Amino acid sequence: MAVLKRKAVNLNYEVVGDSGPWVSLINGYTRPGTDFRMLAKHLANAGFQVLYFDNRGAGKTEAFGTFSLADMAEDVCELWRELGIENSHVLGISMGGIIAQVLSQMASIRSLVLVSSTASQQYLSADRGWPESLEGIEEKLSSYFDEGFYERNKLLVSMMAKNILEEISGQEFLSRAQAQSHAIRSYQWDARCPAKLPLLVLHGTADRIIPVQAAYDIQSLYPWASLTTFDDCGHLLLAENLKGLVTHVSEFWS
Repeated sequence: MAVLKRKAVNLNYEVVGDSGPWVSLINGYTRPGTDFRMLAKHLANAGFQVLYFDNRGAGKTEAFGTFSLADMAEDVCELWRELGIENSHVLGISMGGIIAQVLSQMASIRSLVLVSSTASQQYLSADRGWPESLEGIEEKLSSYFDEGFYERNKLLVSMMAKNILEEISGQEFLSRAQAQSHAIRSYQWDARCPAKLPLLVLHGTADRIIPVQAAYDIQSLYPWASLTTFDDCGHLLLAENLKGLVTHVSEFWS
């Protein structure tokens, strides 16, 4: 991955695809951009150029001092300037969807996809961090999936838990996670998407992290938005229904 060095942050980013409309992917709380590798590959094969990156407080991006969601949105603008991206579709997952809504007030974007996200603070609960044992991580991680998916894919969940355990063993993980939490808590929830911005909302009906009611509330706030729900899916649509995710966003951006 490449690095864009700025005064308060060194942004770790990746570009996939050589031609076509730009798509920018923004990930959720503490998650690295590498979660998007398979999605980016599918989108590039569908004719898009894809940008994904590590938010401040995640992955290999180095941030210095405290920061806000507006700072995280401005990071996207800086990446666009660096890469000569004049306009882009944007997809944000969970916290990334909140950042994307802030971004829509700061820059002109082609369209917005909000995945497993919210436009209201009432749907966010305080994160208590990850347990320090593999068993504890697996138990917590199970709440991110539909129960049926979890039972059918315990090996996948176990692999994810091992990766998380390795991440949280790093000395800086806790402080970086706390910095992201502070950014979310300090957000005033006053950045709304511009009227008539093309908007697609995707949400799992079995989401136990941000309940599906949040998606209906987004549609109420933005009445022109299209809403698609996924039965038997929880919070992690990237893992639970990648094919469905690719199909819906590709059609929306076509």
